[in-house]
Amino acid sequence: SRDLHLLMREVKNPILIFIYIVMTLAYIVTFRRVFSLLKTQGWSLAEALSEPSPPPDTAAPAVIVPPVPFASSSRLIAFVGMVIIAIIFVGTGYYVIYALFYDSLKISSNLKSVSHFLMFGGTLFAPYIFNKISSIGK
Repeated sequence: SRDLHLLMREVKNPILIFIYIVMTLAYIVTFRRVFSLLKTQGWSLAEALSEPSPPPDTAAPAVIVPPVPFASSSRLIAFVGMVIIAIIFVGTGYYVIYALFYDSLKISSNLKSVSHFLMFGGTLFAPYIFNKISSIGK
């Protein structure tokens, strides 16, 4: 029985490492592919995180000026929050894989704590949401 336990432990480690490597490579390849596709279509992260400039003064002479994007702190905060939450989701996925191999008795209580943390992490998007709500009345 002890020999079988040691054998299973020796088999688990390489399988766990293989799963982590495959998952990490999948994330990297996916993000690189998405960003390369967006770049070929002329997409820019700076433009995505900016808002169009306010409309020109109507009293001024009618000159056609394309809107100039300006930095949006609420969009930047929401983007950084999304990246942080995505990292937590990935880390949670790694933990779930680990727990399936080594710690299956504590997995439900630990995931409950993580779910509360992620729910409260949604407050990182509050500035963006309030900015959108305040722009409705304008």
